[in-house]
Amino acid sequence: MSNTVGPNESAVVNSNRTPLRRLYEHFRKRRLIWIIFFIICIVVLTVVVTTTVLLNKTGREKTSTMEITTSPSTTTPTSTTAITASFATTPTATTASFATIPTAPTASASSSTAITSSLSTTPTETTALSTNASEWFSTRNMSDARAGHTASVLSNGKVLVNGGTPDNSRVLNSAELYDPSTSTWTTTGNMTDERRYHTASVLFNGKVLVTGGAHGFTILNSAEVYDPSTGTWTTTGNMTNARSWHIASILPNGKVLVTGGDSIIGSLNNAELYDPSTGTWTTTGTMTNERQFHTASVLSDGKVLVTGGLNNSAATNAINSAELYDPSTSTWTTTSDMANARYRHTASVLSNGKVLVIGGEDNGGNILNNAELYDPSTGTWTPISDMTNTRAYHTASVLSNGKILVTGGVYDNSGTLNSAELYDALTSTWTTTGNMTNARYIHTASVLSNGKVLITGGRYNEIGNLNSAEIY
Repeated sequence: MSNTVGPNESAVVNSNRTPLRRLYEHFRKRRLIWIIFFIICIVVLTVVVTTTVLLNKTGREKTSTMEITTSPSTTTPTSTTAITASFATTPTATTASFATIPTAPTASASSSTAITSSLSTTPTETTALSTNASEWFSTRNMSDARAGHTASVLSNGKVLVNGGTPDNSRVLNSAELYDPSTSTWTTTGNMTDERRYHTASVLFNGKVLVTGGAHGFTILNSAEVYDPSTGTWTTTGNMTNARSWHIASILPNGKVLVTGGDSIIGSLNNAELYDPSTGTWTTTGTMTNERQFHTASVLSDGKVLVTGGLNNSAATNAINSAELYDPSTSTWTTTSDMANARYRHTASVLSNGKVLVIGGEDNGGNILNNAELYDPSTGTWTPISDMTNTRAYHTASVLSNGKILVTGGVYDNSGTLNSAELYDALTSTWTTTGNMTNARYIHTASVLSNGKVLITGGRYNEIGNLNSAEIY
């Protein structure tokens, strides 16, 4: 019997197969292709589902970052809470100011807790939550602790700090430079003389004139000039009188007016002029009153307003008098007296031309919190609202927005302040702002070219001086 299939038997066998049987045989022959097809379908489905879920989640997060909420708070001025984003916006009185994340946060909220967020156009920027944000942040420490030193903003934007005392027994001749672009300090050339309670004035040629001061029990009449281009000091002509705790003012003609100060015979009433073009000093008109721990402010008309001070070394002789120096005639004329006698106070020329005088000590050694305004157009004083804190040995800085930042100082015979407050000339009101990291007095405050304020050194008690620095 033959097993060979005849010509028509194959057709008969195929005709007897069911559709399911034929599908099975078709799938078995193409099994690998179908397996690949099913895998592709599963992968595509998985990608679609995952993408949909991620898009929904991203949409919800974006919506949440666009919400802006501001709520009042009963916390103290330094207990602010802010969302710090990776970009900058203009600060307001009740919202936090934003800064790039690698830098320290700043804020302008003084009496409320602000939670603020905004969108960035740069996809790589992120938003970070920062609690207890402050307007202050620490920067690198100086090489030396210093109090009774000076700080000068140079034309290249750096800050020259020189002299002072590190421990109230030694006096320094060292100097160092702060670079705001790198937040670092570098030493520079030493002064010829060790000195504290001196003055430093940036001349029109960019050099810095340092005058007088004290070294131990010796009061100096020497002067020297720092050249930023070489980092070196050169001596210049000596003043006619040795003096410390005096004031030096740059006049519109480029000369430097030095007034008053302490000497071996007590407070001085004489004044002298330094001419940078010749490096020499000449005496000029004598003030009506002897003064040290006074202030001197260059007004918009070029005259110099001198206020208050001690007329001898006793703390019971604070004066309330004020007088004006006219460079065109080299003469002094009295003007209206302040409402309060004071010394170790500050005076700031406002953008409207008026002069704000604040704080200091009175005849009884009481620390003051009162303030008054001098109007050059009328020659009169007007009392204004008091500061929050009593202060002496503090600093007052005119900010780029026209407000006055007041920092630190002493508030009684033993207490040192780390608080700060702002005066708004438009509303004639005071508001507290964030506290400094360190309490300090006899420190310096320098307004940088970027609008921030550099605070350096100072004393925090009778035996301790600081090398720390911080930025507002």
